[in-house]
Amino acid sequence: MVFIFDCAVGIEIKFSKNDRGEKNLQTSRPMWNSNLPKPNAIYVYGVANANITFFKGSDILSYETREVLLKYFDNLDKDEESLKNALKNLENPFGFAPYIRKAYEHKKEFSNHHQIESFFSHNHTLREQSVLHFLKTINH
Repeated sequence: MVFIFDCAVGIEIKFSKNDRGEKNLQTSRPMWNSNLPKPNAIYVYGVANANITFFKGSDILSYETREVLLKYFDNLDKDEESLKNALKNLENPFGFAPYIRKAYEHKKEFSNHHQIESFFSHNHTLREQSVLHFLKTINH
C-alpha cells in the first residue's frame, strides 16, 4: 500500500518464473490466489528475464464480473453449513471434509473473446497510461 496525500493506493506485485527463458509473453498470466484484482488497486506484473507491465484492477476485470466470481465462492462457503448438517449424524471419525482452495485462473472457455488477452498485448500501453492518469487524479 502506498500513501499519496490523503489517499491509500493498494499495490500488488505478480511475478512469473522464467528459469529457462521459455515463457511466452503472449500466454503468460499471473495466478490470483484467494482474491481477484481490486478495482482501484495497481498491479505490477513481471515475467522473469522477459518483461514487466502494470495496470489497474478495473482495467482487466469489470466490477460486475468480479462480483459474480466472488459470489461463486460466497455461495460455496454458505453451503458448508448444509454439508455439516448432512454429515453430523454420519460416521466420520477422521473428519473428512472437502477442501476447496479459493484461486482464480484464466480459461479460454470463460472468455467472451475468441482468445484470452495477453497482459503484454498491444493494449498493455493503454492500461499503463490508465494507471498514470489515475495517479494524476489523486488530489493534494
